[in-house]
Amino acid sequence: MATIKQVAEAAGVSTATVSRVLSNTGYAREETRKKVFKVVAELGYRPNNVARNLRVRRTNVIALVVADIENPYFSAVGKAVQDLAYLYGMQVILCNTDEDLDKEQQYLDVLKSDNAAGIIIAPTHQSTESFRYLADLKLPTVVIDRSFRNIDIVLNMDNVVIDNRGAGDALGSHLLERKRNRIGGIFGYGSVTGRERFEGVMEAHERAGVRPTDELFRFVAAKEQLGYQACLDLIERPDPPDALIASNGLLAAGAYRALKERKVDIPNQLAFASFDDTLWTPMVSPAVTVIRQPTSAIGRVAVELLLKRIQDPELEGSETVLKSELVVRDST
Repeated sequence: MATIKQVAEAAGVSTATVSRVLSNTGYAREETRKKVFKVVAELGYRPNNVARNLRVRRTNVIALVVADIENPYFSAVGKAVQDLAYLYGMQVILCNTDEDLDKEQQYLDVLKSDNAAGIIIAPTHQSTESFRYLADLKLPTVVIDRSFRNIDIVLNMDNVVIDNRGAGDALGSHLLERKRNRIGGIFGYGSVTGRERFEGVMEAHERAGVRPTDELFRFVAAKEQLGYQACLDLIERPDPPDALIASNGLLAAGAYRALKERKVDIPNQLAFASFDDTLWTPMVSPAVTVIRQPTSAIGRVAVELLLKRIQDPELEGSETVLKSELVVRDST
C-alpha cells in the first residue's frame, strides 16, 4: 500500500501539502489539489484516518466481518457481539462479505488503515493463503464459525466454533433411528463448516451400517433460493429421499418452502431437519427438528477473547468448541 511520502514525491509536493489537501485544511492551489488527488487515485493511497485524528492508540472500534448477514445465524451472533461490546465501551461495525474474497480483503485493508481495535470474522475462504493474509494484518483477531485447526501456519488468533461433525452425526443418527434409510441433504458449498456437517452425517451412516446414496446430496452456496431449487431437484427424482437435512438456516428456509409448495407430507412422506433454530422453525406446522447452535454464547465468547487479545496481542492462539443441541420436533 502506498505511503503519504510516496504520494508527495509523485506529486512533487511536500507531505504537509498532501495532508492539507486530503484533510481539506489550510490553503493549496487548485492545480496542486488536482495533482494530489490524481496521484492518490493512481497509487491507491488510503489515508490513515485514525493516525491523522488521534495519533495515540487504536480506536475503540471492533469489526464483525461475516459471510452473509441475511443468514439468521450471523444475525444472532452479531446481536450478542454488539450487546457485550457495548457494555465494555466498544463500538461494533458490521462488514458483510457475501462470501466474496476480494470484498473481504478490501474490508480488512480499511480496518487496518483505520486502526480498528480488533476483528471478529467468519472468513470467506479457509486456505492457508487466506489466513496468512489475515495474520499479516497484525490486528487482534477471533475467527468464528470456521475452524482453522488444519491450517499449516501458526496463528496468534482465537477460534470459536461448535463441533460441526458431531452435530451432523447427531442429526444423521436421529433420522436413521427413525428408519429413514434414504437420507438426502443440502449442504453449504465451499466452507469447512458445511463439509464437516456432511462428514458427520456420513459417520452416522457408517456406524449404523447404512450405505448413503450419493445422488441424494447437493452442495450449493448458502442462499435461500438455491436451497429451494436443490430441494425441488431432490424431491422430483423418481427415487426421492425419505429424509432431508439442510445445513444452515437459509438453505432450510428455501427447502421448506419447496416442500410446502409441492404439498409433501412431512414427516410421513419425508422427514425434514436442519441446522439453526431460527424464528420460523418452531412456528411452522410441522415444527422443524433442528441443531440449535449457541449463537449468543458464540458472540459473547468471541468478544471476551478479543478483548483479552487486544490487551495482550502475543497470547497463544486458542480454540473454543461450544456445544450444540438436537431439538426434536414434529418434522421428523
